[in-house]
Amino acid sequence: MGAALLAACEGGAGGGGARSENLLRPGQHGEAAAEWDDLDAAVAHVADTYSMALVATVDEPGDVRRYDLVTNTDEPVRITFRARRLDDAPDDLDDAVPTDIEVQVGVFGEAAREEAILRTLRDRLVWLRARD
Repeated sequence: MGAALLAACEGGAGGGGARSENLLRPGQHGEAAAEWDDLDAAVAHVADTYSMALVATVDEPGDVRRYDLVTNTDEPVRITFRARRLDDAPDDLDDAVPTDIEVQVGVFGEAAREEAILRTLRDRLVWLRARD
């Protein structure tokens, strides 16, 4: 039985091969020049735009901030920002710094929605930077 389940997950034995490519895959990745103070506002904008609620914000070691959200259909969403420090950059994150962004939607991932959220985040971070 275990072999049949594994084959189905891998798209074999008549399983849905198209869906299995998304199984447990990482989310969509992008980057932006971001001011750390603007992240909350950018995520709030995305939450409003895509009918999501913020569940938790977690600051992790190494200049990482993670936002856990839930959609109006109860799907989990995780947005993670990782600041990339340049060797000669100041220690504070008040100025825009290169930042890696990862967006994960649902348990199995949804590339189209993740890309749309990522694009909206980047656009909002640019808009917020222009207002300073």
